[in-house]
Amino acid sequence: MKYIQWQKNTRKGQEDKKDKAMNLKKLYLLCMIMIFPAFTFPAIAADSQCALAKKIGEKAAQKFKKDKTEGLKLFIKAHGLCPDDARLNFNLGLAYYKYGNLN
Repeated sequence: MKYIQWQKNTRKGQEDKKDKAMNLKKLYLLCMIMIFPAFTFPAIAADSQCALAKKIGEKAAQKFKKDKTEGLKLFIKAHGLCPDDARLNFNLGLAYYKYGNLN
């Protein structure tokens, strides 16, 4: 009789372990579903902002030849949209240098 009771307890313990493992898997999956988009969507938005900044930077280069003040304003706007773009940083620095405002 004790052996049968022991088998029932063992089976119940194994089922509990399986349930806990399944719950952990569900929790992990839920966390990944919720966290993954938080990292991907800002990257997509940043890419579109950098594309817009590149267009503004190209306009700024053309505008700077005619009107330095307006060109510099456009470079600053482009830099605000995509501050990590090396080309925009270089052009902004060059525009400041040519404008004579290095502060």
